[in-house]
Amino acid sequence: MDIDNLLTNEKLIITLISAIVALMFGQLVLYWKYRHNKCCFKRALLEELVDIDTSLDSAIAICRQKLTMNVHKLHSGSMPLPVGSYIFDNYYKEVASDLSSSQRRSYQLIHHYIKDINASIEYLTLKNIEASEAHFLSPNSVDEKHRRLWFDRLASFYEILCITRWHIAHHLENKRNPDLPYTGETYEKYMAFQNEIRLSIKDLVDEAHKMPTEQVMTKKAFL
Repeated sequence: MDIDNLLTNEKLIITLISAIVALMFGQLVLYWKYRHNKCCFKRALLEELVDIDTSLDSAIAICRQKLTMNVHKLHSGSMPLPVGSYIFDNYYKEVASDLSSSQRRSYQLIHHYIKDINASIEYLTLKNIEASEAHFLSPNSVDEKHRRLWFDRLASFYEILCITRWHIAHHLENKRNPDLPYTGETYEKYMAFQNEIRLSIKDLVDEAHKMPTEQVMTKKAFL
């Protein structure tokens, strides 16, 4: 009888230990999947920044061409496409708690710029359609005041595109700590870059004045 009780107790202990081991193993698997998914989301966020940078590079090329055409009082119907940020919009909240404070601030700043860019694209596209219709009906109907206003809008848009690319490059080069301090060498480089943007617009205008209209139209065809 004692032997039977001992065997029964032993079986119960083995069953209990097996259940505990299975439970612990299951929890470890769930935790590993949880950490693995977070790592995948964090990597995807960085990869998406590269995709966004490519989109911004294309948008800058279109914007530069439109600025050049504006100098020649020409018009183009092409506009950049909205910049997608599916990973950030849907999965950033999954990893936000695992990011450092500087990483969160950098991501939020970049995607704040992206929202502004997409809002600008929507607005400029609407205005571009209106300008295209006016130019089609009467190519000489747009006066200097409106031409200059359109140039200023495009120049502001161009500046935002370039600044956003700077922040993306800064984030990718400083993945662990992409913070932008308000003093020091990094901040001075940032301020110098903003000045370079303004100078590049001035250089673009100077180059546009030197280009014959036929050449500007040829460049348009290859956009």
